Amino acid sequence: MEARYLMGTLVEIRLWAGQGEQTHEACKAAFAEIGRLQRLLSRFETTSELSRVNREAVDYPVQVSREFIEVVTVAQEVSRISGGAFDVTCGPWVSLWDEMAQEQRFPTCRQWRERKAKVGWEHIRMNPSEQTIQFGRPGVSLDLGAAGKGYAVDRAVAILQGFGIRSGLVDAGGNFKIFGFTELLSAGIDDPLHPDRLLATVDLIHPAIASSSQGRRFHKVQGVPYGHVVDPRTGWPTHACVGSTILAESALLADCVSTALLVLGPQGGKLIEILPVEGLFLKPLPFLQEELILWVSKGLQDHLCIAKSSEVYQ
Repeated sequence: MEARYLMGTLVEIRLWAGQGEQTHEACKAAFAEIGRLQRLLSRFETTSELSRVNREAVDYPVQVSREFIEVVTVAQEVSRISGGAFDVTCGPWVSLWDEMAQEQRFPTCRQWRERKAKVGWEHIRMNPSEQTIQFGRPGVSLDLGAAGKGYAVDRAVAILQGFGIRSGLVDAGGNFKIFGFTELLSAGIDDPLHPDRLLATVDLIHPAIASSSQGRRFHKVQGVPYGHVVDPRTGWPTHACVGSTILAESALLADCVSTALLVLGPQGGKLIEILPVEGLFLKPLPFLQEELILWVSKGLQDHLCIAKSSEVYQ
């Protein structure tokens, strides 16, 4: 096993024994690919392709890389199907609640309107054939934090397979993908309210899995706690559920859909029916915030085992 800190999280690569001397070089190349994608997709690096797009795309179509188009294409499709519950332009809402938590007040109507005008996946104009992106109005910007890690996992797996590695996994902060196994493996799902506890184990009927959670991360405004995940459609912190998990063939798709499901809650069942994914979400019981209702998609119901320590209602 080798690990490095990349894309704001600990990335681990585990390769099973007996695969030859090329394993170290394969890991080195996979980590290099993740590092390259970080320099491409990070909003924190001023020289990244994403930062250049956010600076220039309001004025004219910006030429971008094939990888950039791939990530935004999947993100836009999930945005469309989810009705905007997933939206890579959501950054202005998130920063607004950060400010309100610091100032201990709620936003004014004017602030709300100003931020709302800057959010909306439909304001992204993409031309895949020419590999260009342009924004339809001023103030729009992209944040690929809920998609970039999944894409990096997919690319790292492809690099390892290109080196002839037969089986292994790549894990980026709990967003991981396995490859090369003939037997059905299982993975643990943490309790979002008690991260030190195991909620359940799930068979990996798809190779990639991603989880999203409110966990214990909250903003407090005038003494009232609000979750850190914001519903892009309304600008309000979501309370539909406290945790979601998605299994898919692609780590990128799993990453995007798990975020959408966290926002949609019970309405997310339709999303899972449309897309080639399976998943689950957890919703607190009314007035009993320490106990959870568990919803599981049909294709996953025979592949889930609830941990004995968990108190959930299916």
